[in-house]
Amino acid sequence: MLAFKKVRKITGELEVTATGLSPEKLLNISAQNHIRLSGVRRLSYTQLRFSIGPSDYNRLKKLLPEGRYKLNISSSRGLSLMLYAFRARYCLIAGIIISIALAFFASSRVWFVKVRGCQRVSEESVLNILESCGLKWGASVSGEELDEMEKRLMQELPDISWAGISRRGVNIYAYIKENSELPESTPVNKPADVIAAKDGVVEKVTVLQGRAVATQGQTVRAGDVLISGELVYQDLPYQYVYALGSVQARIWYSGEKKIPLKQLQTVRTGNKAVVRTMRVFGQEIFLDGENPFAQYETEESEQDVMNLGIPVTIITQTYYETQTREYSITQEEALELGKSELELELSKSIPQDAEILKTQSLVKMVEGENAVTVSVFIETLEQIGQTKEIG
Repeated sequence: MLAFKKVRKITGELEVTATGLSPEKLLNISAQNHIRLSGVRRLSYTQLRFSIGPSDYNRLKKLLPEGRYKLNISSSRGLSLMLYAFRARYCLIAGIIISIALAFFASSRVWFVKVRGCQRVSEESVLNILESCGLKWGASVSGEELDEMEKRLMQELPDISWAGISRRGVNIYAYIKENSELPESTPVNKPADVIAAKDGVVEKVTVLQGRAVATQGQTVRAGDVLISGELVYQDLPYQYVYALGSVQARIWYSGEKKIPLKQLQTVRTGNKAVVRTMRVFGQEIFLDGENPFAQYETEESEQDVMNLGIPVTIITQTYYETQTREYSITQEEALELGKSELELELSKSIPQDAEILKTQSLVKMVEGENAVTVSVFIETLEQIGQTKEIG
């Protein structure tokens, strides 16, 4: 039955109302001639309604006694019937097909290349290397080719410690981390490992020198060796090198904050007072006015008086009376408030060159309090490798 319904969606289906005496005979004629009707229901003594395919409908019309039954099509659906309705509009159909083909073609190509993280290294040098690797406007590239481009960037740009390339639709993003943590005096001829700077789940390991220890999908802790500078050969003594490469990992950040549903807000009442003083040779002299308010906000302005022959400044302080009032917020408003505050706090711990993969927020009521707890979880993709000399 399910397969029949799928076929009907393509071949088309008509909903027909048949009017005439003894409509049961119409059903008999259909059954005898293997004409399939579905959704048959009786509307009255002389009326039936059913669904039927277009070809079966034409056969049924020829088999019914002339003038005995009247068939009315109340609705039609299906791909073939839709195309038939547009049979005279060949240009429209051709345009739709061409548009779909072009959209499919365009979505499989690269149209924009964007570079992130460059300060000392020029974006032009990064783009030139990528272009030499075949990454051009309208090019089609595979994941393996992007991995090779990452290695080329790290090999040809000595001022970077890591390069990552990701694709989002028709956009290619090249992330660069400049080699600020490895000064020129770093003794690269000494043996060293690449270790994890923080906890995470390894997503990609790119080795330029050394031996990969971490693998994709592996959970690592801060301090774990990711790329070893110790090379192991069968029946030969160990050799040690200065490990070079990058390790991308998924990192999670989380925060929690309690947000009261009753909030306090300071507002101005509309009352204000002005106090003026005069400053002469650094000494302030009171002129007039007073501040009668217990709770207030202040604005101050200064004006130099130049036509007196001596340095005189008039200082005007305006006091605005304020009051604190309480107002209520909904759980949705509390969620947005807590989310924005937590994201701002967590962003201070996330490196600028990190790629944000996912942000999730949750809210739940605090039992016994008129408040909610807002939790925010941020998943990032970061370069976590850092060099440590082998002792």
